[in-house]
Amino acid sequence: MLAAPARAEFSILHAERTSNGVVLTCNETYECTGTGECDGWQCARVNADLQICIPPDHQLRFEVLCCETVEDCPQRDGVNARSCSTVAGDVSVCVWGGTVPRAYNLCTSGNTAATFESVLACFDVVATGSLSFAQGDCDGDGEINGTDSAVCVPNILPPPIDGGVNPNEDLGVDDGGTDDGGTVSIDQGPRADTGANPTAPFQGGGGCSAGSGGRSSGVALLAMFGVVVTWRRRRAWA
Repeated sequence: MLAAPARAEFSILHAERTSNGVVLTCNETYECTGTGECDGWQCARVNADLQICIPPDHQLRFEVLCCETVEDCPQRDGVNARSCSTVAGDVSVCVWGGTVPRAYNLCTSGNTAATFESVLACFDVVATGSLSFAQGDCDGDGEINGTDSAVCVPNILPPPIDGGVNPNEDLGVDDGGTDDGGTVSIDQGPRADTGANPTAPFQGGGGCSAGSGGRSSGVALLAMFGVVVTWRRRRAWA
């Protein structure tokens, strides 16, 4: 009878909120060749030469591998791990190289190190108990990782011009003018030539009537006031 081949041990990052805050641990898992070897978990392929057991409701792209040294980190997406980065206490995780940030890399890239803050950003820290990576929001764009097509790229759109209103439109508000021949003044008050004040000082004197070319009495009074002020200033300077 042949002995079962030895299964290499691995561990995956687990986050949980307790009464003391968020606790990070590394849960043991094993290399596998089929789901039947995972005691109810699924057998997920990490690379062409490696499959590991992960929880049945998890996605491999959200599994962060723990490590003691960089040699514990397998190749992922054709890229070798560049470091075993400590995030809290004795918990360290694999960080891969390359220029493209990945969810399982806690969205780090280049020479950026994984941190406790980056872990918290990626996990759903609002919930209690076991925290979900799929329900977290690594890039902080308001869309959970599980439905975000670009987990590490904030999907933030620039605000529309003027709140989405065409700047060439006047928002539908009357700009104070009237149509040719209109009879409504700017201040919606009575017209100067309606007879309400038969001794109006500017009635018919120089085109200041609201009925002259549709111009309102408010504008006429302001215009005349400007002339008087200018004349008085000129006298003062003379």
